[in-house]
Formats: sequence, C-alpha cells, structure tokens
Amino acid sequence: MKNPEFGAYLTVKSPEKNMQNCINTRLATLREAHANCLIESMDMGADTLAAMLERASAPISNEEFVQREHALWLAKWQRT
Repeated sequence: MKNPEFGAYLTVKSPEKNMQNCINTRLATLREAHANCLIESMDMGADTLAAMLERASAPISNEEFVQREHALWLAKWQRT
C-alpha cells in the first residue's frame, strides 16, 4: 500500500507473522537460558525443558506466557 504523503510503500505485518516472530524469539530465549543453566550446573531436566518449550509455542503474548509459567511454578512449589 503506497502512502501518498511520504511516497513510500508501507508494509503491513500480519498478526500471524508477528506472533510467530514472538514465539520464535521466546523459544530461542528459553533455549539460551537453559544452556546458561547447564553451564552453571543447574539442569532442570529434559522433560521439564520440553514441557516448557511446548507451552512457549502457544500463540499467546509474552506477558500471558510469563503469568502462566509463574502460576505453574508457584503451584508446584507450594505443594512441597
């Protein structure tokens, strides 16, 4: 779509592409954090990492993801 005021073409990002970029960034960040934890000998375990990566693949905002993860961890640690 051309913007007549600026004489330039505007690119419209679709929500699907933005969400996929968000998911990809979230997954990459989790993998990097896991690698850093391994260096520090703080392995959460392959099953826990796989479950977290699966949840991180959900098409939700980062804020919603963090809230869900906090709720899961609080529920887990309050039981022990």
